[in-house]
Amino acid sequence: MIKVLHMVHKFYPIISGTSERVFHSQPTDGVEHHIIVPSYDNRCSNYRYEEGFMVYQVRLERRLPGRLSVNPRVNVLFKKAMGIIEDKGIDIIYGHNPQVFAAAALKVKNRVPAIPLIYEPHSLLHTDYETSLGKGSFMTPRFLLHHYFKYITDTERDILAKADRVVCQTEAIKQAMMELYGMNPEKGVIGYNGIPDVPQAIDVPRIRRQYDLPNGSVVFYGGHLSANNGVDTIIRLVELMPDVTFVIAGKGEFEAQLSQMDRACQNLKFLGPLSKDEFLKVAAASDVLVFLREPNLTNDSFLALKILDAIGLNKWILSSRLKIMQEVLQHYRNIVFTDFGIGPIVESLRLACTQSEERRNIQGASLPEAFRWATTRGTMRSMYEDLVGKDLGPISQKEALPRANAATS
Repeated sequence: MIKVLHMVHKFYPIISGTSERVFHSQPTDGVEHHIIVPSYDNRCSNYRYEEGFMVYQVRLERRLPGRLSVNPRVNVLFKKAMGIIEDKGIDIIYGHNPQVFAAAALKVKNRVPAIPLIYEPHSLLHTDYETSLGKGSFMTPRFLLHHYFKYITDTERDILAKADRVVCQTEAIKQAMMELYGMNPEKGVIGYNGIPDVPQAIDVPRIRRQYDLPNGSVVFYGGHLSANNGVDTIIRLVELMPDVTFVIAGKGEFEAQLSQMDRACQNLKFLGPLSKDEFLKVAAASDVLVFLREPNLTNDSFLALKILDAIGLNKWILSSRLKIMQEVLQHYRNIVFTDFGIGPIVESLRLACTQSEERRNIQGASLPEAFRWATTRGTMRSMYEDLVGKDLGPISQKEALPRANAATS
């Protein structure tokens, strides 16, 4: 048995892409996972989640802004980790970003050098913090933001230098880590997100009746409601394309605005947050799924799980021309790429709606085996064996079996 201690910001029953990633990508055949997560309800309990996952909640207070809150939170995570290591005999420490969790894992590595350290950057920090440098104010002047940004990037380089392996969800993230932070390419391990196991026999007419969707074109976006995800652009599409019904699900900064628009616009249905199975059913009942992230360093390297959901459902996709999308979706035919700008997006969306109607039953082609959760679990298992020098034997058939959508009740 190999015991892995994860430090991560979310895990089930909290519904998130990170929860889904950790649950589906990690092998349980010969591997036991201990997961430290923040408590989101002020209760700090330990619980077992499915076979192979033991979860420990900690309270991470954030009473101070920015960097001032980092060290106290790192210390809380570090103290919890050291107690679990002493009690359970952990073989590997696995830090995920946001960076505070990886920094805590690094502190464990510095205290116990014999324990191998894995770092998984779920997205890039560089663009996010560099962009914030232009947002100085009286309370947070630019020189303080610059100092904070330098601290963040220096910490990232330190984590990458001392990690024994760096798990990258795409080849683009691996390349960016090498270019931005000088990561040793031999440390990089590619573990793609997987196409989901879609609920069988989705009753599309019933779903359309349930959500009062018309027979005409239905365009769906589900995810975090942020400008980075193009939700402000989708709102403009609602106003410019009254003949198309837009269904939006999720939570975030545009939640209040979308709730108001839902009452005023006949061609908008705002559903709020959905469980994973609810998301898949609404997506299956829609004609086109939209992904309109503006091209930049971060977005060009990040592959959203929702993209693979759409492929698993054989849905038509409208996507901005992100490098990662063009890399991954070169094997998928049911897609329309668009330049980023409201004019090209409107034109491309009308094309996607037309294609969806005319070619409704044409298979979009599947992705390579690398985009299967079972493949990623095999990659993770081999990495663990290599790091601790232990042979777990042949992988069992259960690792190839689909796992339930654990986000649902």
